[in-house]
Amino acid sequence: LKDYQRALVWIDGRFARILGAGLYAYWTGVREVRVEVVDSRDVRFEHKDLKSIVRAAEAARLLDICKVERDHVGVLFIDGRYVAQLEPGLYAYWKDAADSRVVELDLRESQIDVSGQEIMTLDKVTLRMNAIVTYAIKDARRAVSASSDVRQSLYREVQLALRAGARQFSDRQGRCGSGT
Repeated sequence: LKDYQRALVWIDGRFARILGAGLYAYWTGVREVRVEVVDSRDVRFEHKDLKSIVRAAEAARLLDICKVERDHVGVLFIDGRYVAQLEPGLYAYWKDAADSRVVELDLRESQIDVSGQEIMTLDKVTLRMNAIVTYAIKDARRAVSASSDVRQSLYREVQLALRAGARQFSDRQGRCGSGT
């Protein structure tokens, strides 16, 4: 096998192993041996028997295996560039062909509980504000590209909004109390 080739070995109709570049020999005659040569320059590995193939011991050594769960979406980056959005399912990428990375995001509605935002008003009264934010990701590529942690970024934005709202409340109370 050349540097850019891999082989899928089937013995007696069952998947046996994945082979990397190199020279191999198999006995034939006693058992039915079928070798399927694959070009690993195609970064994504697609095969009708992918589920059987990824269970092999060599699979983890030669393939990056990713499963996108139900109600999730995968954002695929190859060599640092956005390539595609992946639906739920099983995916495999050749490790030495490129640097592939799949970021999985939950598309279901989620909640963030922001508690304990304390603000002191002008008349020295402490306000404690809590919030529950419900959100759902609509643009997975933007969510992954805009922040390293969408949930943490949203939490921080809600904290800032609560503080700003409390300050506005405090300022209005101060103006009303002073007769202005």
